[in-house]
Amino acid sequence: MAPSERGRALTSILSVMEFNEGHSVCTSKPRNAPVVGRFAPSPSGRMHLGNIFSALMAWLSVRSQGGRMILRIEDLDTRCQNPKWSNLFIEDLRWLGLDWDEGPFYQRDRTALYEKALNKLVASGLT
Repeated sequence: MAPSERGRALTSILSVMEFNEGHSVCTSKPRNAPVVGRFAPSPSGRMHLGNIFSALMAWLSVRSQGGRMILRIEDLDTRCQNPKWSNLFIEDLRWLGLDWDEGPFYQRDRTALYEKALNKLVASGLT
């Protein structure tokens, strides 16, 4: 698989499944399962109203149901890897009073998990 195809496949995997400390988390949940929400910005510049709205809606939903909130930084794209922007996002979230229970998890630090999942899909003939 060419590197560009592998990158597109990794991006597709990310949109289908989330990983939380090496465990796969499905988008649907059984009845009475704890609610887990996340905010996953791609910090390529300052936070904007769309980011704030998304973070607030996820936070309100999770907190109203007694769930856990995860902060995940989408920094696989090199334009999103500037620590200045991710630090500003974190500062802005704190200023807004939005907290999280886990993270921040930086996607670029979790590449090995996605490579493992991709290799499993390739081995199963699913790509």
